[in-house]
Amino acid sequence: MKRVIAFGIIIIVILYLALTSGSNVAPESARVIEPSEVDRSGLMITVPNVVLTLPNLSLPSLGNPLAEMAWQTFEKYQRSAGTHDLATLRTLSHQISETCNNPKLEEECFALMDNVYAIGSEFKQADFTNIWSNDKQIILATNYAEMGDASSGLRGLIRSVIYFTIVDSEPRVLSFNNFDGAFILSSGESEEEIRESLMGLVQSTDEEITRDTDGDGWWDSVEEFFYKQEE
Repeated sequence: MKRVIAFGIIIIVILYLALTSGSNVAPESARVIEPSEVDRSGLMITVPNVVLTLPNLSLPSLGNPLAEMAWQTFEKYQRSAGTHDLATLRTLSHQISETCNNPKLEEECFALMDNVYAIGSEFKQADFTNIWSNDKQIILATNYAEMGDASSGLRGLIRSVIYFTIVDSEPRVLSFNNFDGAFILSSGESEEEIRESLMGLVQSTDEEITRDTDGDGWWDSVEEFFYKQEE
């Protein structure tokens, strides 16, 4: 059996699933692939038919004051990116790229802002139904949806995730991703086997979303987005 490789940008998320002893191993003929390898053209996203049977240990974001505050920050961040308002972006971001810190690269910086706006403008607050947080960081995430391409055998579970840090009691946008999850190339497996494999992959990622390997207070799933190591 091939060793399952867990995926997440975040990251990841505390999502504990009761699966069989083989749930964390993909079928022999299925190949686990990185999200970055996936050609998104032609893929179909659907509401997942798979049922996650054990409770999601994250807190519901709807009606959560911290989630509301984080979303308001994200909306301001999006508006600033859309209008190329770098000064305001600096107050809403955890960090600014080297490109946007270089006045000589203004055109390239504006292109980055346009890309940020294009991705983030597709997000809807009501979809981000999960939150993980402490006094240093916040993660908002949607539920997983199924994605697949019948002609190639590509199958996946994907979601959108937004990462924040907390600075002086205010959320700051760190990173976000609209293509977080796990993918396999199936090769004749049954629907049950495919879904079991995918759930095992996202489980491996989600169980570790708040892991802090070095004990510095930053979750690994958040810290990986820092341009430099935080003190």
